[in-house]
Amino acid sequence: TAIEEPGSPAILVSLIRDVSQRKAREIEARLVQKLESMGRLAAGIAHEINTPIQYVGDSIHFLGDGIRAMTELLAREAELFDDPDLREDPEALRLRLRALRRHADLDYFLKHLPGALQRSLEGVDRVTGIVQAMRRLAHHDGGEPTPTDLDGTIRTALTVSRNEYKYHADVELDLGLDREIVCDPGDIGQVVLNVVLNAADAIRERFADGAERGRITIRSRESGGWAVVQIADTGSGIPDAIRDRVFEPFFTTKPVGSGTGQGLALARSVMERHGGAIEFRSEAGVGTTFELRLPIEAAAPGAVRPQATPPPFPGSLT
Repeated sequence: TAIEEPGSPAILVSLIRDVSQRKAREIEARLVQKLESMGRLAAGIAHEINTPIQYVGDSIHFLGDGIRAMTELLAREAELFDDPDLREDPEALRLRLRALRRHADLDYFLKHLPGALQRSLEGVDRVTGIVQAMRRLAHHDGGEPTPTDLDGTIRTALTVSRNEYKYHADVELDLGLDREIVCDPGDIGQVVLNVVLNAADAIRERFADGAERGRITIRSRESGGWAVVQIADTGSGIPDAIRDRVFEPFFTTKPVGSGTGQGLALARSVMERHGGAIEFRSEAGVGTTFELRLPIEAAAPGAVRPQATPPPFPGSLT
């Protein structure tokens, strides 16, 4: 700041603040939150991987048994063809070959071979998808912003958290972003994951008796230079008394040991660091909708500079 007084020399005053420690604490807090999420999801991810691996294992055992039977069958057939007595009696050879094939159950093996191969491929694809989703979600925090498929990030969060909601809720996707946005994919993925996990918790709380299933609806759109994502659930809702506190650091309604209370606080910090915002509306006993807004890079091909606030999204909070 320049200070000038009549008859005196100009004075330049500057204030320098070292924010390296604060940034280090923020990175550490994000890492703690990510580890907390990964710890919570570990058992579910193991279960999600174990199921397709069992399909693969069963199919490989079937293929192994079938190949051994076919190998034995071919060896026995070779012996029959080498038998000089059978070569002189084609009908006897035919009957012996038929008996061998019936004993080897060749028709059963050939009938189920395509299905076993298909189950193996599906199992491998399923495990590959889960592992790739974990790698994307574990993207290094604080990295350089990169063009990111936000709809893909949403699908990644759903993949790794599937075991948290699949017994209690159905997921409805209406994803409509047709361009990439520039952001830190690891941080934004963690924000989406936190909101999805909170939605799963709220639905599990409301439908604890299992008589009904809840629903998580996720929509995304581009609106006026903004990427807007809504994550709505039909869970228990947020009580009026705590709505002003949900973004406070370390505030949580979960039992001791079940959460650090940093999820939504860090989510808001991440969104603001990206020049975006996170808001919500909620009705007790009906559900909650979170809305995430991120600016789309103005320099991207065809992008328009964001308005000061995004225009109303269909069903928007604004």
